Amino acid sequence: PGCRLGLLKLDTEDDPTARSTDGRMEHAYMLMARAAGILTATTHTLADPTPERTRHHVFVERFDCHPASALRSHLLSLAGALHTHNLTYSHLLVTTRRLTADHNQVLEAVRRMLFNVRSGNADDHGKNHSFIYQEAAKNWALSPAYDLTLNYAENAVYHGLFPTSFGSAPRLPLLAATAADAGVSPQEFAALDAAVQTAINRWPEFAERAKLPQNETKRAARIHARLAAELATRLSLAQARRGRSVQRAPDQGFSL
Repeated sequence: PGCRLGLLKLDTEDDPTARSTDGRMEHAYMLMARAAGILTATTHTLADPTPERTRHHVFVERFDCHPASALRSHLLSLAGALHTHNLTYSHLLVTTRRLTADHNQVLEAVRRMLFNVRSGNADDHGKNHSFIYQEAAKNWALSPAYDLTLNYAENAVYHGLFPTSFGSAPRLPLLAATAADAGVSPQEFAALDAAVQTAINRWPEFAERAKLPQNETKRAARIHARLAAELATRLSLAQARRGRSVQRAPDQGFSL
């Protein structure tokens, strides 16, 4: 009684040149995603004083378990549904449309695509997108979003849907075209993008609430600004054609 089920991600990295494991970054990102209108898992940070330093772990509450009963909801990752890790956002949007048969769920998937690209979460791989079976309604829906954090650096190699779909220099027309392929209108796309931009512009607020150090807050803000500039850059006709060809190629023979 009174216990909560969840996953505890430990802050263990002490090498300043290595990737940080400070859980405050993920917690701040989850706050920002929620402000953007994304359904997210619930997170908490736990300060842990040690002789070396105070560590900041992040606790992620389970959303597939129901503490009041022995029931556990079925969870299906995008990679599991399609039996591959070679995935793009076209796969996520088309799978969402076919599995949920709900346009609002497709809009939610587009919102997550925009958030991950604009916020620099390039580790958004196929196991970080999932569907949950809603027993009462007898249907599938996108699970609450999880593992949202800053994963973006120059010359780094990532294998998430963001870089696989749009490369390291994303352009907004390609994101809009990907959404359009899943039945999202230009007006819907623009409204979702505006909501995501508004939340990301409030980044310092969420970083402060998570008590993230100033140097990390500023580092993330620089990445957000760089990605916003990349997204606003116009494509030549040749670039647009080439980009659409690359984006659509993985969907050949796609079935669920």
